Amino acid sequence: MASPTLAESPKRVVLVDADEAFGNVLGEVLAGAGYDIRQIFKPQSALCEIDCDQTDVILLSLDSGSNGLDSCRELLHALADRVSAPPIICFGWRKQFKAALELFQDGAADFL
Repeated sequence: MASPTLAESPKRVVLVDADEAFGNVLGEVLAGAGYDIRQIFKPQSALCEIDCDQTDVILLSLDSGSNGLDSCRELLHALADRVSAPPIICFGWRKQFKAALELFQDGAADFL
């Protein structure tokens, strides 16, 4: 994907991942590609901190916290009620096919 030109505003990405080390690396990579990154390290506080009108996409780690799948579901359900909710792309490290299918049913736009 090409970086945005000066005439375009950068896409605003909210990265929700309890793993600060990985979040920092991914955030730097995405920022280097021209995205405006906002990191949230506590999944349980993500809903309060996400401004749907100022967010183009949410990247949500399935591995966030001790109960990652439930955290993902809670955020998906809460954002589904918002009119201008951005798409949510969930990601995880383990082979979690069942979890991915469940998250699609709960409204995730994609799973990596």
